[in-house]
Amino acid sequence: CCAAPRSAGSSFFVLERAQLGSSGWMVRDHRGRSNGQPAVPGSSPLPRDEPKSRLPSIADKAANRNRTRSRSSAASGAKTTAAGSAVAAVQRRDLGATHSTFYKTARGGLTPRTRSQSTRRSPTRLARVFDAERAAPHKEALKLIGDLRKFADKQLGLDLGNSFFSCWAEANTPWSYFLYVSEASAIKVPDRVIVADVLQCSGIERGLAPGKPYIAFGPDYSAALEAEEALVQAGYETLLYKTVGTRATYLTETLLNYSPQSIAYVVLHEAVHVHRSRRGYAIPYAMEEALGELVGLHGAVLFAEEVSAPYSASAATEHRRTMESVMRHVNDLISMSATGRRASFGWNKVCKELSARTSEGGTLIRDRFDYPITNAYLLRCSTYHEHYFALQDRLETTADDSLASFISRVFVQLDGTDLRSAVNILGSGKSNL
Repeated sequence: CCAAPRSAGSSFFVLERAQLGSSGWMVRDHRGRSNGQPAVPGSSPLPRDEPKSRLPSIADKAANRNRTRSRSSAASGAKTTAAGSAVAAVQRRDLGATHSTFYKTARGGLTPRTRSQSTRRSPTRLARVFDAERAAPHKEALKLIGDLRKFADKQLGLDLGNSFFSCWAEANTPWSYFLYVSEASAIKVPDRVIVADVLQCSGIERGLAPGKPYIAFGPDYSAALEAEEALVQAGYETLLYKTVGTRATYLTETLLNYSPQSIAYVVLHEAVHVHRSRRGYAIPYAMEEALGELVGLHGAVLFAEEVSAPYSASAATEHRRTMESVMRHVNDLISMSATGRRASFGWNKVCKELSARTSEGGTLIRDRFDYPITNAYLLRCSTYHEHYFALQDRLETTADDSLASFISRVFVQLDGTDLRSAVNILGSGKSNL
């Protein structure tokens, strides 16, 4: 009943040199079949019915290699060109570099970049740092993001690198999609192997991310819908969640149209993920998300107090209080669900209050919380909010009230722990958090 797995090898291409009148490059797959298209502009395509006698012999190839080595030796001191680097990467079958692209820097230069040199980015969403036409309507928001980058680096001590919210997403890709999956009988992540088998039976070669309750689809909405349908038919509960904030940290018009305090929250939340990744910390995923919420909400207030922000500290504080009110309602629903009270009057009351707070909360809060309340919805919220208030209590009671110091201590003390151990550290009072 299952669809046969798709062959991953058929999509791997290598470059092979061919002497076809004017020397050029042609693309061949792993079985030696040509797609008939030149790999470098200006080279001649190989007709599909080209007789084999036109192909280079083994001796020709050996001679070409010798000439190439001679030229490489003679030019060893010269700067390697961008095109040459890309070809060399493909010849080495460095699949991380086959999706190389060129992007314009803020100074207008043209610089090569490969996936192996930066954060992992989807090849369908190649981005540009500077796009005057797209940036023009969002000058204030882009300036705010630039100031937030400096604030996160200098005041919070977060390691963000050079690509943090500096690249545009592809046009017409305003959202990234994540499909959260839960057991129907409880707020619980299902077995990853079974989920992968269910999807494979529908011809979908995806699965739950390791240690995560979701399947990431990037901007591919149709693929996310197809996977959701297959999982619902298999008896799971799902949440197809859309967001502008991901660890890829792309700029989108949707993000830039949020209120300034909402932009600050998103940018500082994602800064926590980027810092963790770049420094190699291994803290429980739920603690990482809770810390991101803490830094996003409290950091936005701190930024307004210390920097000339386009929003007031009171506006950021109100945004934090609204978000925390929504979190408390969601946590109440999680607790009631765990104790079998979903059919009670209290459940319906909390749901109505949650809906009201979400509607009043502004665009960002509606985008984050305005979904049907299912186990998958509560599963997603639990990873973000269940430990938020424990972290906030430790921040407010610590002797050193510096947010930067607190962030550093959380990463150091929770590094390498599992979730149960991390919760015990937060609740024991014996740590230096």
